[in-house]
Order: sequence, then structure tokens, then C-alpha cells
Amino acid sequence: MDVFWILVAFVSGAAARLLRLPSLVGFLVAGMALAAFDVSGGPLLAQLGDIGVSLLLFTVGLDLHVRSFSRGEVLGAGGVFMVIASLLGMGGAYLAGVPLSGSLVLGLALAASSIILAAKTLDERNELTSYHGRVAIGILLLQTVAMGVLLIFVGGSRPSPWSPALLLLLFARPALTTIHKRLDSKELVLLFGLLLAMGGVYLFEQAGFSGELGALAAGALLAGTPEVERLSEKLWSLKEVFLAAFFLRVGLVGFPGGWDAVLVLALIGYLLIKGGLYFGLLALFRLKARTAFITSVALTSFSGITLIVGVIAADAGLIPDRFIPVLAAATAASYIINAVATRYSLQIWRRVARLLSIAEREGRHRETLPTTLGNSRFLVIGMGRAGTAAYDRLCALGHSVTGMDADPSKLAEQRAEKRRVVYGDGRDRSMWQRLDLSRLRAIVLGVPGGPAKIEITQALRDAGYEGTISALTSDTLERAMLVEAGASAVHLARDQAGRALAEAVAGIENTHEPAAEVGLDITAIARS
Repeated sequence: MDVFWILVAFVSGAAARLLRLPSLVGFLVAGMALAAFDVSGGPLLAQLGDIGVSLLLFTVGLDLHVRSFSRGEVLGAGGVFMVIASLLGMGGAYLAGVPLSGSLVLGLALAASSIILAAKTLDERNELTSYHGRVAIGILLLQTVAMGVLLIFVGGSRPSPWSPALLLLLFARPALTTIHKRLDSKELVLLFGLLLAMGGVYLFEQAGFSGELGALAAGALLAGTPEVERLSEKLWSLKEVFLAAFFLRVGLVGFPGGWDAVLVLALIGYLLIKGGLYFGLLALFRLKARTAFITSVALTSFSGITLIVGVIAADAGLIPDRFIPVLAAATAASYIINAVATRYSLQIWRRVARLLSIAEREGRHRETLPTTLGNSRFLVIGMGRAGTAAYDRLCALGHSVTGMDADPSKLAEQRAEKRRVVYGDGRDRSMWQRLDLSRLRAIVLGVPGGPAKIEITQALRDAGYEGTISALTSDTLERAMLVEAGASAVHLARDQAGRALAEAVAGIENTHEPAAEVGLDITAIARS
């Protein structure tokens, strides 16, 4: 990416953040604006964007579990959606003048949603491993497989004779896990991840499959291993930079005029139908209305695969060539709409909750929310490394503690270690309104991501909780925002670690400073 594109990415991304929008919205809008002046991205932008997509899907694969897309709500709601949405898209394409065979192909392609966009937005909000995040990714994986089959039938690449040999990669997992575990250099860990991601792309392309599917599969080879979090952290910044190129390239398709612009607007209207259909089916498969809504928002977009299928279908004479820029513009527009809707999904939900809750089925739902916290005096929300350490320390001090997390696999791991944990999304305001929090002395926020901590703090205070809320952060601005939201104590991780080290060297057992300056540590909370 030369200086011009770096400048465009920086300015557009910064402008979007100033408007409290995801940076990818800025990239897309900048691309569309440049397209009006006939600016093209060139091969370098395309190559960098492809690397970003591969790294993103590789990190999705790192969190992938087979049960993520073998659940009833994924296979059931996802499968039924594909059938209904394909029929609706087929009918719309036929009415727009596309021949019947081409309408069938377009109907299937338009039913697909973007796994790249969903993974990106969920990752930004630290929701990839949440229950709704896993459902969304599971449905998108199901669609990716279906689109892969469709590409073969409409004239895409044919699998090579040796493609079944890819199954041998499953036997490489122990060796890859061992290599990863023994890497003691940040640079080597980063290169190891990059090698795996791009190696997966290369192998799958040579076998006649989608390279992106190869990156996803390469990440899945390491899924569930203890070192996955370290690898994902190292790749985060790298993939963010390359993804800027991808979204700029998507935006460069521009926006058609005349009758084609009407078709683009019609496809944007079709997005609303997709979202409503997703919501209805997920609610039918016993997801709570809130979960069904947030999942539906993440899924409401068009996929880059839609455009690929369209190009291949046009080359095969199944659809007119003029539909290609229409599909490209509709896909880019859907990215912008989805990114904004996802950013404000919780705020939107609070406005429509009463209306949409009618669709919620009675009885036991897929996600079992807690009805009580028992006699626990402390609640730890987010059972990652920090949350688990806080939980164990409070238990060691002899206190009754409950942990809470929205990641089903993390809950299973914690329960295997005999910790008392419950499922729950801290941003779900209705959950806090139902739970009796009067027994709690303090709540510890161990969730990653500043926005999540702030939303949970606001939800707790709005629900009437008046006890201590303690959080951990490494950002002074984030600390100020948490205090403003109602947090009682906010720890600056590096400062706290430095003081603890100094105290250990000096032989001092513990010192405490006022909550407004540093925050209380676990021992102080327990003694308060």
C-alpha cells in the first residue's frame, strides 16, 4: 500500500471514529467517493486486502469448534433460511429480467451473508466467542460450504484429484500445537500464524477450493489449544491494517446510476427481508428475542461470494453483465448498513424490545440465563485469564463467588475445573432486571474490550445495583469513561503490576490508594 492509500485509510478511518462509527465504514465511504473520480485500487490493494481476509478468517478458525455449527439453531434456522431466502431472491431476479436458470443461481447467491464482515464487527466488539457470535459464525460457515458447492456447479474451479489428501492435515494438529507451544519469540509466533494462514490458502487453492476456506481450516487446526489466545493477539494489529485495504477495494466499486441504482435500492430493501427472516427463524428455534435480534443484525448483509458467483454466472451467460456492478454496489452498501446497525444494535434493541419480544417462544430457551446467584457475595463477569485469577483469589480469601461468561466453551472449561459459573451476557439489561443483586458486595469486570465494560457498568447501574463495580484496563481514557459510567474502582493494569512488583521487592505486604486514582485490588474489595 503506497503513501496515498495509507493516507486515505488513516483519514477515513479517523473520521469514522470521530463520528463514533466503525473504521470500516470510513474505508468503504472513502472508496465510493474515490470511485466517483475513476480512481482504481490496482493489484497491490487487492493483494493486501486478500491477505487481510485470510488473516481474519484464520483467527475465526482459531475459535472454531465443530459444535458451533452442529447445533440445532444453526443447522435448522440456517438451513431453512437458505431455502426461503433463495426462493425469494430467485423470484426477485426473475422479475428483474434474469432468465430462470440465472435467477436460481442469483437467488442462492443473494441468500449468503458476509462471514468477513460479521467476523470483523463481532471481533471489534469482543463477541466472536459469545453465544450469539457462535450462532452467527456457525450459520455463515454453513453458507460458505453451500456457496462453495454452488461455485463448482456454475463453472468455478473444479477440485483436483488429490483434494481428498487435505484430510491428512488433521494429523498435523499435534505437531503444529507442539511447535507453537515451544515458540518463545513474538516475531516467530507472528510469522508462524502468517505461515499457517497463507499456507492454508495456498493448499486449498491448489486443490481447487476457495483460499479463504483454507485460511479458516488452518486456524481450526489449532482451535481449542491453550496458546490460541496468544497467537490471536499477535495477529490482531496485522490483520486490521490489511483489512483496511480490503474495505477500500470494496468501496471502489462505486454506486451505479439510473435504472441500476433502483435495482441497488431494491436489493437494500431485500436486506430488511433477510433480517426479518433470520429473526423469525432464530426465535422459532427457541433463541431469546434479544439474542435472535443481535444475531440477525450480524447476519444481515450480502457476501463477497455473491459477487464472485455473479461474475462466474455472467461469464457462463446465465445472467446479463450489467448486473455485476449492481451486485458490487449492493454488497458495499450492505457492509455500511450492517456496520452501523451492529454498532448500535443494543440501542436499537432497547427501542424495539417490547414489540419484538412477542416473537419469543415460551418455555426453555437455547441460552439458559441464570435465575439466581444463590448466596454469592461476589460476581466475576468474564472468565478469561483476568477473571479467572480474580475468581480464584476471592475463593482463596474464603468468599462465595460466582463467575459469568457468554462463551459456551469457556463455561465448559471452567466447570471442568470445578468453578461455579453461569451463562450470561452482561450487556443484557433484562437479565439484570430479573436477577436479585442485593446480596452482592462487589462485581468484578473481567471482560475484554472497553465498550463492553462500559455497557455492562451502565446496565448494572440502570438496574439499580449500588454495590462496588471493579474493572481492569490499560487505557487512561477508558478508565475515565468507566468511572463516568459508574464504576467504583478501575485498575490500570500496568500501574498496578508495577506497584505490586515494587512492594514485593521492598517486602511490603499491601498498599492501597484511593479508588478515584487507582482503584481497589481484589484483597481490598474482599475486606471492604
